[in-house]
Amino acid sequence: MRAAAVLRMDQLRERLLINQFKRVLQQALLLSSLLASCTNQSSISARYLTAEKLWTEKKYEASVVEFDRIVKESPGSALGLQSLWRASLTRSLFLKDYSEALKGLQSFIEQSAQPNLILEAQKEIGEILFSKTQQHQAAIDHYEKLIQSGKYPEDEGVFLYRISRSYVSIGKIKKAILIQEEILKKLNDQELLLKTKMDLAQNWFTIGDVEKQAYSKAIDYYKQVSIETKGKNRRKFAEALFGMAIVLEEMDKPDEAIELYKMIESDYIVPNVVKIRIQKINDRTKRKKI
Repeated sequence: MRAAAVLRMDQLRERLLINQFKRVLQQALLLSSLLASCTNQSSISARYLTAEKLWTEKKYEASVVEFDRIVKESPGSALGLQSLWRASLTRSLFLKDYSEALKGLQSFIEQSAQPNLILEAQKEIGEILFSKTQQHQAAIDHYEKLIQSGKYPEDEGVFLYRISRSYVSIGKIKKAILIQEEILKKLNDQELLLKTKMDLAQNWFTIGDVEKQAYSKAIDYYKQVSIETKGKNRRKFAEALFGMAIVLEEMDKPDEAIELYKMIESDYIVPNVVKIRIQKINDRTKRKKI
């Protein structure tokens, strides 16, 4: 179950990375208009062209050097801010220089007057803190600040989801559960709601030994996921039944667990895992009869 959760997060990170690539490439389309506004800065414009050429050739370190020179020589200008943006994203996406990327993105936010790019910078800061450096408390603080600002209502769901995941990572599972239950009440994004329900099931299961009715709550959320995915998403459906079966094992209901395992024996992402769990239940049952 943990492996499946890690796989889902890797897929999410991959999609986010692809989206970042697209956003980076879109910035290059601004080049012609930026150059038109900088006719008196021919040397800086030429340097920007050089930086873009190096970037296109995938010479990222060299391109960042050129972008940094423009930032230093023309701070606050259109090309200076564009270079700061490009250098910061390149450091984050390709060079793994997250410390300098964070500094650059924060500087860009403080100077830019473009709300859409400021939001992208804020998202990239969150991505660095949450996914790339796993500074989970810093990620919580960052996303909470964005939510409190009230400027990004369309992204609040994703921010809350990442806050909840960060709380799990630092061991505050009950705090994560509170936020995840808040997500269910406030949002309509079906994909995000499905992920949240799966997380809630896993989190209630995790604290099952110390929280009354935790296992029952875990099963309830797994059931919701299974109902919503049955006939639509075989993989998610199998994951939900697999999780439910594990909970039933912990509740000492082996027959019910085996029934669920057999339903997904050919659909679960790692079929051998299901077979092994069935075998272990049967072995335990035999030992009890001896």
